[in-house]
Amino acid sequence: MGVAYFPEFERQVTGFDPSAAVCGKSLARAIKRLDEICKHLGTAPLFIFYSESNEEAFKTIGKPVPPGLQDNPIHWSEPEQGLQTIVSLIKYLHDHPAELPDAPSILEDLESLRQVLLKAQEHRTRFRLRIDI
Repeated sequence: MGVAYFPEFERQVTGFDPSAAVCGKSLARAIKRLDEICKHLGTAPLFIFYSESNEEAFKTIGKPVPPGLQDNPIHWSEPEQGLQTIVSLIKYLHDHPAELPDAPSILEDLESLRQVLLKAQEHRTRFRLRIDI
């Protein structure tokens, strides 16, 4: 199994499930290094697009939300923001394929995510990344 990051849209797009379009396991394994690369490139880090409410996060780990814990609001991002980061990472990894040991799988996830964000842009909906454990 393992951890994976997957996209979700703020508004549903008929006939399209963004979470099924990206495997996300390679992204999860490399997120720390990818965010270091983003810092080097001067783009927003990939992790900035991750957002879950406390209720969603505790449900993911199979635990109840502790009493009194205030819920954090979900942060939705514009697809253009995400595309800037994703395209920068794709270009960087094409130019530096030896930078990450699993670069082909990471590039596959990034390209899938790019396609999802283009769909979000086309349908004028914001997105977020969620985590599957």
